[in-house]
Amino acid sequence: MPIVTTPDLIVHYRHAGLGDQTLVLLHGNYASSRWWTPQLDRLPASVQAYAPDLRGCGGKEARTQFKRRTSRLTLHDLVDDLAQFVTALHLTNFILVGHSLGGVIAIEYALAHQDMLRGLVLVDTAPPEGLSLLSLARPLAAPLGFGNRMLMQRALRQVGLPRRGQLAQDLVSDALSTDPNQYIAFSEALKGWNVEADLPSLRVPTLLIWGQNDQIMPGHIGKRYLDLLPRAQMVVLPAAGHSPQVEQPDEFAAVLQDFSLGTSANRPQQARQLSFRERVLTGITHQISNITQRR
Repeated sequence: MPIVTTPDLIVHYRHAGLGDQTLVLLHGNYASSRWWTPQLDRLPASVQAYAPDLRGCGGKEARTQFKRRTSRLTLHDLVDDLAQFVTALHLTNFILVGHSLGGVIAIEYALAHQDMLRGLVLVDTAPPEGLSLLSLARPLAAPLGFGNRMLMQRALRQVGLPRRGQLAQDLVSDALSTDPNQYIAFSEALKGWNVEADLPSLRVPTLLIWGQNDQIMPGHIGKRYLDLLPRAQMVVLPAAGHSPQVEQPDEFAAVLQDFSLGTSANRPQQARQLSFRERVLTGITHQISNITQRR
């Protein structure tokens, strides 16, 4: 994996593609950049993507390290980590994609740096009024303390871990190699977070992608974002839970590619026809054949 050094971090990241359009992919808690590999493997020729490991995350051999420890990790620290990463790689005019906790970081970055973004994608993200994840964080951190692979595998299945295959094994290994206190620190950083009043000012084109069967961040959370964001659209993927980028990789890639093309500087914004049936949430779920961008 390549690395880049910033003022505060030594960042391990994954990179794929050689296209002119750029994606930056942020993983969630109990995760690593490896959760984005199904999407990195499906990039169209017109796109390149960067997926950094958040501080303290990554596999045993490739973990993002921070040069100086903070007494208490804050959401501002995580947003600043991202800002330093994109600056170090000279990235501009990119689409920022955030899953779960990564979506929270993406929102805060977008609010502070709208001029840097061509688009924003939120995937099964924590609600805009905030959410305490400590009740989830501590049980999931317990398998780390014991180094118990079976317990960790069972815990990660709650958030979309594949049932079998090498990817599933690698994702469990990544999780087990992380300090359990780091996961709890991520969750504590969300204490008091609330952006309901700020979201109407976010003018960046935004795509909400939700797993229909997500029990951790249910679809009504996506509907709330749809109500608050002035340039948002939403796609709900059937047969997916909290991690649709892994659970339904082909469908996810098709939606992401369509959004990327729709925000291209060479293509006007307009109502878009997707290549397969999707669902949009409007209080209850209706099956439709297109998604219309709300202005």
